[in-house]
Amino acid sequence: MSQAALKSAETMPMLGGVPMGPTALLALRVVSGVMAAIVSSVIIYTCISDGSPFRMELLTPWMAATLVDFYGLVALICVVLILAEESIAMGLFWCVVVATLGAGALWAWVFLRSVLVLGERDPWARLVLSQERAKGLGYTRTGGA
Repeated sequence: MSQAALKSAETMPMLGGVPMGPTALLALRVVSGVMAAIVSSVIIYTCISDGSPFRMELLTPWMAATLVDFYGLVALICVVLILAEESIAMGLFWCVVVATLGAGALWAWVFLRSVLVLGERDPWARLVLSQERAKGLGYTRTGGA
């Protein structure tokens, strides 16, 4: 490998020890945008075709277990959202959105963060770090696309 290629690989953001460049960032943006649309579309379609999900005949023991599991994950994800956002208010806003709209909202958050926060040369950890925390760890913002 040439010196230029080695230097370029050293300055690239890493994910699992693999250099990640503009193509990987574009892939993250495309996948998160598509997943947000798919998950949201499925939920909207199901609500339109089957009606409200808040009916007693749907509340089986497995549904109760699924709800406990889901909201347990939402609580964990809320910790990440609050730490990632610049303000607690914005983190709480996203917590409410994810708790009410589910995975589609979380995919939308990842998409927005990848567009607005993550630049081509940023480490991927920057996706879940607020500006202040990133600066404290020595990451500088290269800007979104």
